[in-house]
Amino acid sequence: MERNGTAAITVNNGSRDSMVVKGVVQDATTKQYVANTNKISTQQYWGATAGAGNTGITETNLYDASNVRIRNIQLSYNFSKKLLTNSFIQKATLSVSCSNVWLISSHMRGLDPESVFATGKPSVGFEYASPPTSRIFSVILTLAY
Repeated sequence: MERNGTAAITVNNGSRDSMVVKGVVQDATTKQYVANTNKISTQQYWGATAGAGNTGITETNLYDASNVRIRNIQLSYNFSKKLLTNSFIQKATLSVSCSNVWLISSHMRGLDPESVFATGKPSVGFEYASPPTSRIFSVILTLAY
């Protein structure tokens, strides 16, 4: 989305005007590094940042992957023995569970740092239109007789 200019971050201060990339460049005369003052279009910037494949400017898309989340909530109820007295069931438990309940805070612009594009490859942690992590609801009835 960044390379195509459809991501919200590709809009610079509400417009697609030229921009100056923060950084330094080498002065051709003195060979010293000085603050960059060269303007480029947002299309040039995001085209270079996203690059072709994985060859873009990596610093732009490196994120702090720390996050705050509620991973799992589980509630269980053990039926009383008094309730089960006249049945062949000795013990009964009913549980409800939810996994991946809430991603409260992520420093990755709304992405889940645990969603990955591929495993077993060097692209672990590489987000490339990967699906979000699934929220799973479970109802469990355990009976002992």
